Amino acid sequence: VVSLGRVVSDRDSYHAKKYIWPVGFRSEREMQAHNDPTKTMVYTAEILDGGAAPIFRITAADGTQWQHGAASGVWKMCLEAIKKRSVSVSGPEQYGFADDTVKLLIQQLPGADACREYEP
Repeated sequence: VVSLGRVVSDRDSYHAKKYIWPVGFRSEREMQAHNDPTKTMVYTAEILDGGAAPIFRITAADGTQWQHGAASGVWKMCLEAIKKRSVSVSGPEQYGFADDTVKLLIQQLPGADACREYEP
């Protein structure tokens, strides 16, 4: 995790029962390169303010980007580009939201307690 971002508590689509999606959250992972299976590269996953709903974006070290309205959707697109086949993936896990420490840190951000749908 590079940045926890900031909680957007006044828009319900920025949190769910299990997760809070902070704008500016950024994490990195090193994985197989999408354009060369013999190499690896860093992928940066981030959450952007999309107005009514968050935008989930992944940027590969070479500048290639994938964007989706759901964490699992964007990771599915990215991993399918890497593996060259259909995949099933948990976006929250790939972002790092399933990690207990990350969850706790996000719960402690200003505004997290005002997220109506979220149940810690």
